[in-house]
Amino acid sequence: MADIDDFVKQWNYKFPVDYWWRKKHEVAFNSPEHRISNFWDQMFEYYEDVMYKSFQQEDKYKPNENDWLDIKERTYERVEDGIDNALAELEKFKKSFKG
Repeated sequence: MADIDDFVKQWNYKFPVDYWWRKKHEVAFNSPEHRISNFWDQMFEYYEDVMYKSFQQEDKYKPNENDWLDIKERTYERVEDGIDNALAELEKFKKSFKG
């Protein structure tokens, strides 16, 4: 069983977005639903969650008071900065497995 434990831990460390996605959607490791999932779809969903979480933490956001996705009010970061931020979040997530 130690080999299986090691494999699962290595998988989760190597693919933290996959682990995050499975937890979020309550999908079992190596289940049919897991096997047909797509890394890019998982990654975009993860990035979208990170992006919306950051929008909600800004001072400008007031529930039911304004259009918090209004393009005129928002200054967007460069795609490269967004990727760097998402990768930094993933590194934090990976460190939680090292224990």
